[in-house]
Amino acid sequence: MSLSWIDPFWPRPGDRPILGLAFARHSLDLLQSRWDQGTRSVEWSGSLPLEREFFIGTPPRDTAQYLAKSLAPFLEKNRGRYVALQVALPDPSVRAEVFELECVPKSEKVLREFLTWHFNPPVDGVKGEGPVLASQVLGEEGGKVLLLGSAFDASWLKALKEAFRLNGVQASVIDAAFRHRFNLNHDVFGMSQGGGGLAAFERDYWNLVIWDSSLRPRLIRSKWWPAVREAWTDPPFEDAILEMERTIRAYVYSGGERSVGKLFLSAPVEWMPRLLDAFNLKTGGHCVALSSDESDASFSWDGSGLPGRSHSTASLTIVSSSPSSARRERIKISSLEAAPPICVPRSRPRNEGD
Repeated sequence: MSLSWIDPFWPRPGDRPILGLAFARHSLDLLQSRWDQGTRSVEWSGSLPLEREFFIGTPPRDTAQYLAKSLAPFLEKNRGRYVALQVALPDPSVRAEVFELECVPKSEKVLREFLTWHFNPPVDGVKGEGPVLASQVLGEEGGKVLLLGSAFDASWLKALKEAFRLNGVQASVIDAAFRHRFNLNHDVFGMSQGGGGLAAFERDYWNLVIWDSSLRPRLIRSKWWPAVREAWTDPPFEDAILEMERTIRAYVYSGGERSVGKLFLSAPVEWMPRLLDAFNLKTGGHCVALSSDESDASFSWDGSGLPGRSHSTASLTIVSSSPSSARRERIKISSLEAAPPICVPRSRPRNEGD
């Protein structure tokens, strides 16, 4: 089992335990971490195979019941205990784009209409079910306002939330995995001057995030592997790297002062040597592999292998645009779903069909 997904779910000092769920199309990785006497450690972890494909098309009517039943044995570990449940969605399932606007609509209704039009345009004049939308203003550049917009299929989100409800729990955060990675590694990224990027490789997909010199995300791209079940042993790395290269070049050439001075890499340990060699060949040695050694605090690990760096927090850190200022602003991301942690009840709510 790859462990590249665990770091989104490290708690901060004083936090309650965090139960993290990282979804893929055919599997679900689970991990519970805690902070104990200055050390972050894993209480338990596991991988749950899913016998059906998730996040493709419309979820079957029994999706919530199926997922609730699959999750029940893991959630039983926390009955009567306060935990923060955080969920990372696979990046290709969440559409995200940074818009450059003359101004952001003051009316929430107008802003929603704009995002809906962009992410869910009418087909042959017929409007479909609107997606779940989230947005955040990242700042300004060249007289334009930078707006990060996201959209996720409402029917899948409804199914996930219902599965949690059937087990008597509510997620603190449900959001795209790329936001979690960016947030946790923000300080590492900030050590490099100018713009940069993060190439992330997961068992079902790849993701690329590019940021500017003020450490603001500017471009997000994701794609499923073409053959999910075979991808774990032999993904088409060359095709993905070529597409990332084209994307980075297009971004750099689209603006006079845009640059990607350093590319960071997140991947399972068994993929890392091959990918690092390929990216360093493309970048002239300017690719850096993210590893657990760069963590800002020590932690113990009670499993086999080394954890990688696919990450999480619930807020986005943005560096002040003033070069002379070292002050950092912490701005909450408008997550797709966010709620306070709750106690897992000692008994599950009864399903209507029970």
